[in-house]
Amino acid sequence: MSSNALFNRGLNHSTPFSRALFVLCRALDLPVEYAILLGGTSHRTILLAMALISFIKHTHWATRISQESMSPRAALFTGISHSFGNLLNTVLFVATSRDGDGLPVHTIIGMAIFILGILVEWGSEIQRLRFKKDVKNRGRVYTKGLFGLTRHINYTGYLLWRTGFALAAAGWVWTLVTCGLGAYKCLTSIIPELDEYCEKKYTNQWTKYKEDVPYKLFPFIL
Repeated sequence: MSSNALFNRGLNHSTPFSRALFVLCRALDLPVEYAILLGGTSHRTILLAMALISFIKHTHWATRISQESMSPRAALFTGISHSFGNLLNTVLFVATSRDGDGLPVHTIIGMAIFILGILVEWGSEIQRLRFKKDVKNRGRVYTKGLFGLTRHINYTGYLLWRTGFALAAAGWVWTLVTCGLGAYKCLTSIIPELDEYCEKKYTNQWTKYKEDVPYKLFPFIL
């Protein structure tokens, strides 16, 4: 594992201060987005709802799903970066949109991608958590459910909802930037680090899982 990794994978110490710090940092964008988006057109209401849903999802992850230790540095970095990403979507929306009566096509498509991504990320993490909570599964890798499609399906979901949010807010160019940077980060940093950790922890189980599910991020593609 990289010495620069933010999370101490494999360590399950309780870190309530860091988790509270993450939630606080993750909420930093909400007052600004509320002030900008509340009470406007349906387009603005949809973007505010996306910001709120993503905050709720991340809060649930930090307080109920994640079982690994979180350092204050990790809490600050991840919380602020997520808030900044959401806020940037809103700023670009204000800079590029012309409020009208109807929803742009890219916003409708973005909504669909956002909903799919949230369901995939949230659902896959809950499935895996239920598996891990069963003491009979201690030391076993989870390969069922949505994780039977790709080995890192939770990051697939994350990338989808981030892309959908960007598309709904600011159109196709910003979407390409968001999706491209997110996919690059996943494929060059996050997934290699996770694969290295899982190979050491699960050994032959992980090798078999990689043979059965060859896709890292997107089913039948990559």
